[in-house]
Amino acid sequence: MLHDRVGGMVLRTGDSDGALASLREALRLREAVVAEYPDSTLYREWMATVHTHIGDAHDWARRPADALASYRRSLETWEAVAAADPRNTRAQRELAVAATASP
Repeated sequence: MLHDRVGGMVLRTGDSDGALASLREALRLREAVVAEYPDSTLYREWMATVHTHIGDAHDWARRPADALASYRRSLETWEAVAAADPRNTRAQRELAVAATASP
């Protein structure tokens, strides 16, 4: 989680490339954990959140195609979490937010 937090802090300074480097490392680590524990919805939630943060960094850097790709990966992950655990209120909330977001 440290790389994710550092990425967010770096992004707030305006350094989107520095933020992306940290966020990509966070994603690499989270993907490794999900690969080891594929049934953990919590770890997949964390991975979806990093995809969203990567999308935010791309958006900040004015790379809309890259941002959209990251947001789509986040959405796909949230959909998988919701399908695996329909009672997961966080996943349901994230899907509702995505469904009502402006394009």
